[in-house]
Amino acid sequence: TIYNVTSKTANLAQINLESSGVINGLTMIVTVGEITLATSQLATDPWPNVVTINGSSAATNSLGLGRARGTLISQTTINNGDEIGTISFNGHDGTDLIKSAEIICTANNTVSTNTVPSKIDFKVTNSTGTLATKVTMNATDVSFLVPPSLPVLADDSARTSLVPSASQGMLIFMQSGTTPAATNKVQVFDGSNWVNLH
Repeated sequence: TIYNVTSKTANLAQINLESSGVINGLTMIVTVGEITLATSQLATDPWPNVVTINGSSAATNSLGLGRARGTLISQTTINNGDEIGTISFNGHDGTDLIKSAEIICTANNTVSTNTVPSKIDFKVTNSTGTLATKVTMNATDVSFLVPPSLPVLADDSARTSLVPSASQGMLIFMQSGTTPAATNKVQVFDGSNWVNLH
């Protein structure tokens, strides 16, 4: 199905996607103002794809999950603790689709005009089927409910290969370094040099 806001019709040549191979199989094209969205399944990719065509640098692909209280006609402010949106990942266990992971955005403080403080929880399922939060991001910190793991590097050469241009605050775990001398040390880049932390 193809829609255009002016004529209600368009062809694939007009939107110049057929020749590029983007359009294949069932397709929906929606044109809103200057933005054209094309959702299709690529011949080589088993998932839907969204393509945005626009000359503006600000016109990027977005997935909007909006949340309000009240009704569709009379929407009202959400409350602290309300879930704003969830992306759920579900795998089939032979009988049904089972939730395997989630990314959940929740209001995380007092909501006011033009301000909706939030947090994001990353949840995964373990081998016993328990879904639990492992990482939480909010406005002031990132909390890990499992130990985070730094990149483990064998020597200075491996460190340079991984981080050719280090930035201040980067962390790595050095197994056998020479500058500075380090055997199984956590290192941080201070802006000028790598420094052992213990």
